[in-house]
Amino acid sequence: MQCQFCGVNHEVRDFIRATLLHILDLFETSSMFKHLFKDFFNEKQFTSKGMNVTPIQEKSEIKEQGKERLDNLATDARDIAESIMEKSSGVNVIKVEQTQTKDGIKVILHRIELAAEYIAAFLTVENSNSNYWRVEISDKASTATQGDYESKVTSKGPNYKSLKYIKNDAKQYGTVKFEGLPYNGPSIRFEFLFFDARRADNVFGVPRSERVSRWSFVFEVQIRK
Repeated sequence: MQCQFCGVNHEVRDFIRATLLHILDLFETSSMFKHLFKDFFNEKQFTSKGMNVTPIQEKSEIKEQGKERLDNLATDARDIAESIMEKSSGVNVIKVEQTQTKDGIKVILHRIELAAEYIAAFLTVENSNSNYWRVEISDKASTATQGDYESKVTSKGPNYKSLKYIKNDAKQYGTVKFEGLPYNGPSIRFEFLFFDARRADNVFGVPRSERVSRWSFVFEVQIRK
């Protein structure tokens, strides 16, 4: 992922910078900073007389802020990762945010990541149908198509979190990676095939084709205006 112009991995550099800035923010709002620098700031007249370096917060306020940060941690991490990827050389990130629901199974395609050797599709899958207690994606049947070109699921590219089976009343965030395409058309068609994993087991000698429930989720993503 080295930049073709300067030879630097911008993803790593930006991650280190973001981490250091986050640590600095935490330090500036800590009691340690307040006690260490209170006298120094007052002596050098960097603050008004009697003004604290950092406002004193009630414990309840601090607790509430901590809870809010924890609740938003997944979303914040996702946004930071997306921002970093957009700056990385050779990678094009396209926001999608399309949702489809079939038989209580909801699939959200958040965004796609286009690179020379792979396409990464970032999904959230939710299973709210009590009849299907374990839903699983079919890597072999899921495809990405552009014109006459069709690509299958691949292991190439970054080691992103993959989708495993989704139990009833649960949801999961993960990535499906496809082989790279020419990217010379206006759109890419994604088809994600899911099936009821429980019914795929051998039960009572009933043919698999008669027992397995399948759902196809198709998304058309514009890559050119």
